[in-house]
Amino acid sequence: MNLLDRLSGTHTPSAKAAPSAGVMAGLKPCAAQKHKLPSASSNCRSLPLVGMTSFNNAVGMTSVDLVGQVVRRGLRRGWRECGAAEIAEAAFVFPLLFMFIFGILQFGRMYLVYSTIQRAAMEGARAAAGSTCATCGTAPLTAAQVATTVVGPILQNAHIDQTLLTVPATPSRNSCTGAAVACDALGTGATPKICVQRNVVLNLDSGGLPTSGSSVCGTSVRLVYPYNFSLPSVSTVAPYVSRQTYALNLKAQAQVKEEN
Repeated sequence: MNLLDRLSGTHTPSAKAAPSAGVMAGLKPCAAQKHKLPSASSNCRSLPLVGMTSFNNAVGMTSVDLVGQVVRRGLRRGWRECGAAEIAEAAFVFPLLFMFIFGILQFGRMYLVYSTIQRAAMEGARAAAGSTCATCGTAPLTAAQVATTVVGPILQNAHIDQTLLTVPATPSRNSCTGAAVACDALGTGATPKICVQRNVVLNLDSGGLPTSGSSVCGTSVRLVYPYNFSLPSVSTVAPYVSRQTYALNLKAQAQVKEEN
């Protein structure tokens, strides 16, 4: 508007032009700023003149998208900046971590085997203490029958190799008549190998005397399973990580009072 128009009052203000799609939120295209700054020293941000829909999609980025971009950039930057120190630390920590994880798995498996052979010993003692057998006649089960028909199926169902059971050492058990009782040879020669002792005193202390004043007679069954497992071992010499094998004898014992 010039001075003559202002004095005459004949100028009619025109409607303000709407901003273009490329001029929003205070951002102007570089083409709109060429009259202010030389092209050689222009520091304006180039903004493509796109349609309104595309522009809204570009500036309407959600906070989740922004966070995702920041995380991705941080991961890429951390990976590029990863030096020899981090690699050396990982090489030292990973074997210890694997040894810890494998140890948990191995001891969990060992506890499963122990609980299984303990249950097998209890079921075997209960079967051997019976005075009669309902499915095999009037005579009680022999030690071999207890091993093959009672203890063996329990171990097999738990995927335990019953052929690995070893002959248990004969515990100090006295019969109710006072004589020492050894393991039944039929049980130690069967598969799996078990120690069956019938008509023995169950409540003897370390001195060979009844703990409750009167003798309690019953049947005792013992099992021994050699459990072998391996764990990674870390050393200061090459190859620095080796396999170490360990062996434990898992022992289970159960005793049942004999009833008439």
